[in-house]
Amino acid sequence: MRLAFYGGMVNNLYVAARAFADLGARPLFIRDRDNATVFSQPCWQDMRLSLSFEQWSAANAWDWAAWSRWERTLGWNAPPWLADPLDDPQPMPALDARPHHAALVRWLYRNSPHAGAVLRLMRRCDAVVACGVHATILALVSGRPFCIWPHGSDIRMAAGLGPQAGGTSPRDRAAAALTRLLLRAAYRKARFATYANPTAGGGHTGNVREAGLGCPFRLVLFPAPLAPGPAGPRPEALRRTLEGLGLPAPGGAVVGLVPSRVDFFWKGQDMALHALAQAPRTEGLRLLFTGWGADLPRARDMAASLGLEDRVAFIPRVFSRPLLAELFHGADFALDQFRIGHPGTSALEAMGCGTPVVMRLDAAAYAREGIPAPPVINVATPRELAGAFTALAQGDPDPAALGRAAQAWLAGHHGAAAALRAITDGLEPGGG
Repeated sequence: MRLAFYGGMVNNLYVAARAFADLGARPLFIRDRDNATVFSQPCWQDMRLSLSFEQWSAANAWDWAAWSRWERTLGWNAPPWLADPLDDPQPMPALDARPHHAALVRWLYRNSPHAGAVLRLMRRCDAVVACGVHATILALVSGRPFCIWPHGSDIRMAAGLGPQAGGTSPRDRAAAALTRLLLRAAYRKARFATYANPTAGGGHTGNVREAGLGCPFRLVLFPAPLAPGPAGPRPEALRRTLEGLGLPAPGGAVVGLVPSRVDFFWKGQDMALHALAQAPRTEGLRLLFTGWGADLPRARDMAASLGLEDRVAFIPRVFSRPLLAELFHGADFALDQFRIGHPGTSALEAMGCGTPVVMRLDAAAYAREGIPAPPVINVATPRELAGAFTALAQGDPDPAALGRAAQAWLAGHHGAAAALRAITDGLEPGGG
């Protein structure tokens, strides 16, 4: 079975397609020309890159011609299993859907220069794996069996848990309503929707599996990269990476990396700052924020108001996956989220680098699925996190030992072979 993968959100399907290609499968990754954000471009996954916030903000507004010029300057080459719909623009073909769904899709994509080419590429394959709003809607009319690999906001939109797409004009509101209608139709038609964590994207906003989407759910722990290198912190590597970028290295004996976007609602970094201010015997512990996000100014103000200016550093840059892996290798631990109860992409990448992860984990959800919970430092309250900071500042637990355990768990439960088997079994005739 040949699988088409469509949806570029933070390169998750690109990582999966590469892992499946390494197994000898024949994936076709269709480049997502609806998503021009920096973090969703394949070169950001493949190359050692860093941008200032100003450069990153400007690049997020680039058109595709600008992206092509930059990729040529970088020397990035697409892998042989990637297809670009802009290489061969095509008109919209006949749509395999109910007449009213077909009419709505044609209206929504009436100005798209590539939707027709995407559908024709999907039809070269036996089945489709879709991630994201546009990918899911096009899979609905592709005429191929498909599954949905949600990234978060897309499935919450379909479930009515927010966010709602579109602007404020009547036309925008109409497009948003039609988008959600088509998303829900896609979930009803899909063979299954994957969920990459046992909480199924529910967390503190409601459980999408209980929202009446009308499709079965299948747990698929997507392939996560294991970065080469020993487990345990390597301070000299952290210092060398930062100084090579013209950035100061933190002066603490113990360094925690905060790699995700700064978002108090979804990530809860405000809890980390309050906990550090309360934690005793942590004078040598430093937090290094490499994230961006809507709450970055609030986080800086909060650190100053809590008297943490000398213990918390905010790096005004964003880092590609290879560079972020170097930072993980040099840190003593990484902070993930304290809200939703399951590891995000950054946490899995940290574990792949052998870096201990501090986060809130819904361990009971893993137990219900019969899966061992990942070996993280599990904290749910500011008091628990403050205690973890104190212990980490004293070298407890041993970061190298916990990092090796994390790498072993990741290798055992986020392997590419098991993920590929789960997807193809569900997409075979009679599967799902």
